[in-house]
Amino acid sequence: MRTVDGVLGHLPGVSEVQLSVAAQSLRLHLDETQTSRAALEAELSRLGHPVTLQGAQGSDEPAWHTTPKGRLLLLSVSAAMLAVAVSWVYPRAADLAFSAAALLAAFPLARSAWAAARRGQPFTINTLVTIAVVGAVTIGEAAEGTAVVALFAVGEWLEGYAAGRARQGIRALAALTPRTAQLLEGGSVREVSADLLQPGQQIRVGTGARVPADGVIVAGASSLDDSPVTGESVPVHKGEGQEVYAGSINGEGVLDVQVSRPAGDNTVARIIRLVEEAQSSRAPTARFIDRFSAWYTPLILLAGVLTATLPPLLTGAEWLPWIYKGLALLLIGCPCALVLSVPAAMTSALSAGARRACWCAAGRCLKPWRACGQWPLIRRAR
Repeated sequence: MRTVDGVLGHLPGVSEVQLSVAAQSLRLHLDETQTSRAALEAELSRLGHPVTLQGAQGSDEPAWHTTPKGRLLLLSVSAAMLAVAVSWVYPRAADLAFSAAALLAAFPLARSAWAAARRGQPFTINTLVTIAVVGAVTIGEAAEGTAVVALFAVGEWLEGYAAGRARQGIRALAALTPRTAQLLEGGSVREVSADLLQPGQQIRVGTGARVPADGVIVAGASSLDDSPVTGESVPVHKGEGQEVYAGSINGEGVLDVQVSRPAGDNTVARIIRLVEEAQSSRAPTARFIDRFSAWYTPLILLAGVLTATLPPLLTGAEWLPWIYKGLALLLIGCPCALVLSVPAAMTSALSAGARRACWCAAGRCLKPWRACGQWPLIRRAR
C-alpha cells in the first residue's frame, strides 16, 4: 500500500488518493492535462497492480491463479520444483537450474522494484528480495535464492487471500437485501427492483421473506429476525408504527411497510460504507508500521552492505563468507512480516466482524453489542 501511495504521490496531477487493500479499489482525482489515464494505468501495471474500472467486471472473485500474486506464486513454485527435478536427474546441472529458477521467479519483483524506484520509492520489499536473490545466485547459493522467492510468494499470496476473504464479507453484506420488492399501488401488488424504491412508497413483506428496505410498519405484526443486521439473536416482535431494517427476516404474518429511506441509504448500505471506510482508513498501528518501514528498510539494506564489506576491507577476511552473512542479514531483517501482516490483520478483523454482524467494529468499538447494551453502528448509521 505504501509503495502505491508513494508512486502515485510523485505523479503530477494526481491527488486525493484513497486506496483500499480489502476492496482492491483505488479512488483518486486525476488531472489528465498533466498525467494521462493511460500513463497512470501503465504505471500501476508496472507495479504489479493492473487496473480494471469498477463496473467493468463481474462481482465474482477472480480465480486465484489469475491475480498478480497468484501468478507469482505459480511461477516461483513451478520454477523451484522444476529446478529440484533437474537436480535429481542431472546433478551436474543443479546450479544452473536453480540459478535460472531464482532469476526467473525474481524477475516480476525486480520489475516492480525498478518501477517504484523510478518514482521515488527505491527501498521496498521487492527491492530487498531482488537484491538478496541476485546476491545468492552470485555467490553460488542459487538454491537458497529460489527458496526465498518461493516463500515470499507464498506470503504475498496469503496476504491476498486474506484480503479476498474480506471482500467476500462485504459481498455477503450486500446479499442481505433482496433484489426485488412487492410494491403496493392502488390496492394491487407488483414486483419491482428493490433499488427503485423511494421514501413514501409502500411494500408488502411476506412470511419468511427479507425486508427489502428500511421503513415503518403501517399494517400487520410479526416477529422479525434482525440478527443479520443488529446481531440480536432473538426474534423481535414488531407491530404498526415500529421501524424495520433492510435485510431483516419476517418470521410470521404479512407486513405492509412504508419505505423511509432509498436503497442507497438503507441500513445495510450504510453498514457497508462504514466497513469500507474503516478498511480504507489506516489505524494508528498501520500508520506507525508505514513510518517505521520507511526508515527501517534502508537501514537494513545499509547494515547488510556494511556487514558484507567492512570485515574484508578492514581485517582482510574472506569475501564470500561475509557476503553470505550480509545477504542473510538482509533477508532476516526484511520487514515483510510487519508490512504484510498488519494490513492483512486489519482487513481480516473487519471482515470477521462483518460476517458475525459485529457492526461495532467499523465504529472502532470492539465490544459486542451485549457488552455495551446498545447497537453502536445502527445508531451511528442513523
